[in-house]
Amino acid sequence: MNGMTYTYTGGPNNTNINISLTYAYRPMPKSQFYYEARPGQLFYLAEFLTPTSYPVIQIAKEIPGQTLETVGPAIWSRVMSKIKYVLDREQFNADEWFMFPFELLKSMKGDCEDSANLAASLLIACGVTDAAVVYGTVVVDEGVYKHAWVEVGDTLIEATLPRWDPKRRPPYYQPEWKVAWGFSYQVGMPKGYKFGVDMSVFGFAFGMNSNENEKPQKTGVPKLDPEALKRLHEKLEKEAT
Repeated sequence: MNGMTYTYTGGPNNTNINISLTYAYRPMPKSQFYYEARPGQLFYLAEFLTPTSYPVIQIAKEIPGQTLETVGPAIWSRVMSKIKYVLDREQFNADEWFMFPFELLKSMKGDCEDSANLAASLLIACGVTDAAVVYGTVVVDEGVYKHAWVEVGDTLIEATLPRWDPKRRPPYYQPEWKVAWGFSYQVGMPKGYKFGVDMSVFGFAFGMNSNENEKPQKTGVPKLDPEALKRLHEKLEKEAT
């Protein structure tokens, strides 16, 4: 519960009138999608986008410009090119463990969604406010892997790539969910990630109660292992030449 007192001067003899207002504010998540992002722990997907966190803002302050073309290369040169790709099983002994951007900035090692959330947070903090994390699948050779990357409008940015290489989304990237700072929506048939949907975050639930909202599920689709990621990077490199 929060309160505020307003003072109004007026009326007979310019007397002061104090008006006290008490109001309640309940912050709502910016995404209706949620997931077991750590063992036994559910999170809204937008919780991992943190453009207003202190370490993210400190980096953004040192990067001039506000457009994708100006801030993107600097973000990659300063931060993203130095992150080592490590699977959650190796780092946390868990199949899934989303890291917050400040945690990745400290350890400088994580997997695809960790890099995507950090890159998008830095872009948003630098003024590219329509940057979004996209969850879906990617096809490498004959294998299908769940994956996360960044998109700004029609531009795809592979967050695990050590060099800055924005491009139109290749057909072997299959988007399923888009999570941005202030909005999120489903963009394709879920195969890699099946997130829960909590419509009550909007204050209504389309006739559903909370127990009837969709729950997150495991898909069995693997993440990119380091060898598959290497082949994906090689494929992107060939297309760039």
